[in-house]
Amino acid sequence: MRMRSVVFLMLMMAAPSALADGAGLSFDAARAQMRSRSDQLRGASAAVEFAQQESNALSGLDYPRVVLNLGQVIGQKRVDLPVVLPGVDVGPIHTQPINLGNVPIGESINGPRASIMGSYVIYAGGRIAAKQAAAAAVVDEARAGAEAEADLLDDELARLYFGVQLARSVDQLQAKMLAQQDEELARAVGFEKQGMISQLERLAVQVARDAAARAQVKAQADVRIAELRLSRMLRQEKLPPLTTPLFVVTRPLAPLAEWQGAALQANPIFAIIKAKQTQAEQAKRASVGAWLPDVFAFGQYNFVKSYLALPEPDWLVGIGINFTLVDNIDRPSGMAAADALVARVDAVRADATNRVATGIEVAWRLSQEAAEQYRLTASGVSLAKENLRLREKSFAEGLSTAVDVNEARTMLMLAETGRRLAAFEFDLAYAALHAASGRMNEFAAQARGPDVAVEP
Repeated sequence: MRMRSVVFLMLMMAAPSALADGAGLSFDAARAQMRSRSDQLRGASAAVEFAQQESNALSGLDYPRVVLNLGQVIGQKRVDLPVVLPGVDVGPIHTQPINLGNVPIGESINGPRASIMGSYVIYAGGRIAAKQAAAAAVVDEARAGAEAEADLLDDELARLYFGVQLARSVDQLQAKMLAQQDEELARAVGFEKQGMISQLERLAVQVARDAAARAQVKAQADVRIAELRLSRMLRQEKLPPLTTPLFVVTRPLAPLAEWQGAALQANPIFAIIKAKQTQAEQAKRASVGAWLPDVFAFGQYNFVKSYLALPEPDWLVGIGINFTLVDNIDRPSGMAAADALVARVDAVRADATNRVATGIEVAWRLSQEAAEQYRLTASGVSLAKENLRLREKSFAEGLSTAVDVNEARTMLMLAETGRRLAAFEFDLAYAALHAASGRMNEFAAQARGPDVAVEP
């Protein structure tokens, strides 16, 4: 995961230069820009920092604790001293000791106090180490959660980025079709004047031209909407040209088992679950430690000695042990709760493994299907182009109607659009496959690799 973070940092450092040189915006540069400007990721980074600082705050739990005490005392110490006359044993005289009673002695202990006290936990049943380890696991969970959010945003970015590419490509097709329709209409008007076609034929060409104009308006609106969504995600007012085109990898994909194996190693979901497992294990460790004694050392030194009462020491050191006989927390229930938490994490891990494996397989199969669909569109595009060429030639010779030409042009438009749509669906599935397997850094490079078909 550290390696992935380093790569992301390098990408973010490279992003401004990619925008400044006017060369356009590649998918990698857009990804780095998105990650550097995303409010969602900024919040995730703050959550990581919070967890880290919380963990740092607990790092000294096993260190000595030193407290300086300052105060003003008002009080009196009373001591009753017994007065006893000793017995006499001289010659024939023998007497017992005589108790004359107690003589009260009072002493004022008014005055300031200043002392320093230290304590050090020698043994706490493993509860301190468990708390520190659980806090460190919370940091790992926050970091993995940030990576998981970033992967989700990568998947969304691919949808928006290539959605713009698809919308722009279709808009270019519609513009080309409208230009052809304008030329067709101009020829039809000339043919009508020459008496070669009827007014009805010319009106059919006019209707087809107006339909192409409406389709062009819709295509332009689709481009504006797609660009708006991407620019908002990138926090950029105006989008430059996008340099990573719609593409399809024509070579066979890596085996499914390889993708699933990579996901088990790199998908942040499993890092989150591992962190939760550590927290559950440490909670169980702490619940066991609640039954064990505390062993501690302590010491005190009084700086102001003139006001101390006779029993108060100038200094003292010692060692102690605490056994909790009755606790206000039900310790057996605490152990049972920890066991339940461990069982829950085990269930979550099994569910996540199944979900990730399913997601990988679905994305892998969708990628294969989209690549095959793209391959099969080639013959349809070739047929549609040839059919349109023949229909236009026949129309010019009066052998075909304007409706025939319009149908041929519509067929070509559908075939070209279908080809680009297949490439778009491949890119989405392929991006999802890379994101789920932790290989998103390699995704955009596939468009520049061998055995790749690129759509304008």
